[in-house]
Amino acid sequence: MTRRDFYQLVEERLPSQGTSDWWGEYQAGRVSHFEALRHGCEVEVKKPKILGQFIFWGEEVYLPEADLILLMNLFKRPDGKLRNVVWAPNANQFYWTDLQFVENGKPVEFKEPPFSWSEALSYDRELKLLVLNNSNARRVWTLKFDRKTAGLEEMKDE
Repeated sequence: MTRRDFYQLVEERLPSQGTSDWWGEYQAGRVSHFEALRHGCEVEVKKPKILGQFIFWGEEVYLPEADLILLMNLFKRPDGKLRNVVWAPNANQFYWTDLQFVENGKPVEFKEPPFSWSEALSYDRELKLLVLNNSNARRVWTLKFDRKTAGLEEMKDE
């Protein structure tokens, strides 16, 4: 099967919620593996109010090199500009990120969120490229995400 059980990976990757020790309960034989996974994988996401009710409403993608989850939607910052948002699962923290959309060599500044729930977002691990199929606008955006140059700014409860 595998060298490590799934619960060990989850335990390392997700922040502790300060709840019961479901993994210990599983190892002691008091609950099933499925019960431990169900409870052990529950993460209370600390969501800033500015993101609204549904943060994971459409496509999201995990960026393994950056250890971040990129939300496809663009959100309006307090300064009125639309920006991408990423979530760091280990820190349970959201960040604004200043990703550049470029068309014909010129930066694109969106006035309204351009993406809908029907768009598709994918990450190619081999090429290390993020691909966003913006089907409503008949465009495909590609991005090589670099955490160092992404302009991450911690979101406050705005």
